[in-house]
Amino acid sequence: MAPSRIRAIDVADDPTGWARAGFTVAGDAVHLGSLVVRLVGAGAEGRQGILSWALEGTDATAVDGLPVSTLPTHDPDMLPPSAHRHVNGATGIDHLVLRTGDLDRTTSAMRDHGWDVRRTIASPRGDGRTMRFLLAPAGVDGQERLLLELIGDPDTPGDTAGFWGLAVTTPTLDAAVRRLGTDAIGPPTDAVQPGRRIATVRGHRIGVGVPLALMSPRA
Repeated sequence: MAPSRIRAIDVADDPTGWARAGFTVAGDAVHLGSLVVRLVGAGAEGRQGILSWALEGTDATAVDGLPVSTLPTHDPDMLPPSAHRHVNGATGIDHLVLRTGDLDRTTSAMRDHGWDVRRTIASPRGDGRTMRFLLAPAGVDGQERLLLELIGDPDTPGDTAGFWGLAVTTPTLDAAVRRLGTDAIGPPTDAVQPGRRIATVRGHRIGVGVPLALMSPRA
């Protein structure tokens, strides 16, 4: 059976904050490659962060408790080029961060969707946690690959996994930081990944509720 493809990620934010972070918002969506971040707002429930993802090629309603939502209704390749151009230079999602109290259980659920484990390491922060990285097909035709950074922490509450944050690739990181200004984003620093740099969006100042960072490209 072919692996499930990740098509969209649903975030409980309004478009205003993401526009202030340098993204072009088309309707309620940010198009990054052929992946879509859908900005669905907090709603009356006051929701926060990443709520769900849309998967193609599966009838599952959740992956180890991570809710699966409806698929996008349009092909991003049919949108005008302006919908894919971002002030911050973003070209795609580098990785999606998730947390779990049971690393092996969540890994097994993801393997059931055909997603490949690439490596497992101790957290470089020395906090006793374990990090496992998986690759999942993404986008309309599955030609893109989305890296899933799964953080195993026995102190994580609950008996299911949880979404946490996003890192987005931009080849113009320094220019993006200058353009957005210090209210919107922190200074670039060395990333955990050798040879890369990262800047964290100051979401609490601009109305972005999900942990979000811009990163330089992979070598």
